[in-house]
Amino acid sequence: MFGSLWNVVTMEDAEVVVHFLEPITNTKDLTRHEVAKICEERMRAKLQEIWGDEYIANDANAAEALAKAIANG
Repeated sequence: MFGSLWNVVTMEDAEVVVHFLEPITNTKDLTRHEVAKICEERMRAKLQEIWGDEYIANDANAAEALAKAIANG
């Protein structure tokens, strides 16, 4: 992971866009796995909104789908 982060940090021409999603509230009765699932669902929905068909929300390999979307975005 550090190697990948280093590659991003040392890129000469990088453009970053940050999207803030709605906060997750009332997590008192949720497990960390349930909170993670909510996060994943919200991020997938936002990526689908941004990239449309370039991002396949139901791709079995989420990392591959995200990489494809970034490469095409």
